[in-house]
Amino acid sequence: MGAWGSSLWEDDLSCDIQDEWNELMDEGVSPRKATKIILKSWQEEFSDYDDEEEK
Repeated sequence: MGAWGSSLWEDDLSCDIQDEWNELMDEGVSPRKATKIILKSWQEEFSDYDDEEEK
């Protein structure tokens, strides 16, 4: 993962999630449903990050 700053949209992960959000919005998915889809699809990535922090 790359980062070029410390702001919210200045790393690859946040930009990937934002891209997925924008695609879902373009498809007409509701914000609530889009949130659920994104959380489910990125859950593994988030739990892998948590596991790395504990080591």
